[in-house]
Amino acid sequence: MTTMSQPAPVNIATWVRDRAASAPELPAIKPGDTVLSYAELEMAASRFATTLSDRGVAAGDRVAMIMPNVAFFPIVYYAILRVGAIAVPMNPLLKAGEISFVWSDCAAKVAVVFPLFAEEAGKAAGATGTDVIMTVAGEFETALASTEPTHQRSPRHAPVSVVNGDPGARHRPAAAAPPIRRLCVSPPEWR
Repeated sequence: MTTMSQPAPVNIATWVRDRAASAPELPAIKPGDTVLSYAELEMAASRFATTLSDRGVAAGDRVAMIMPNVAFFPIVYYAILRVGAIAVPMNPLLKAGEISFVWSDCAAKVAVVFPLFAEEAGKAAGATGTDVIMTVAGEFETALASTEPTHQRSPRHAPVSVVNGDPGARHRPAAAAPPIRRLCVSPPEWR
């Protein structure tokens, strides 16, 4: 009987790094009028990975994200994966009690929050002690530009890269941590 072997799970942050090396000028993200090339996305993610490392985030730690689909989202997401941490993207419309529950349940070390959602996140941080990083336009970019990217590597393999919380109609959010294999299959040319 022949069995098909499954490839080892790949940290998808390496895809950005590899694409930045092979085609740095290609557009990686285009939210609105903003265009970030793969090289720019890689540099920004590397700089924010340094910020996360400086805050004590390490491989396996959970980092919550409360933000809409803005240019900061992929920068933060790939930075989290770059340090080997686990991203916990959250519905930005959750209230403080729900946020506190998710942060406590997943043991979020740090939360990266878009300013529009700061009030509820601040209440949750007070209850959980989670360190909050705000992504204030202008300030976030300035902080990135002044950060030397010292975190230069991404763990090649990451069995879990994201925890999804879904409060649905229940009283408390539920979370699931899908193996990276279920999120993507790496193209052979990117391994």
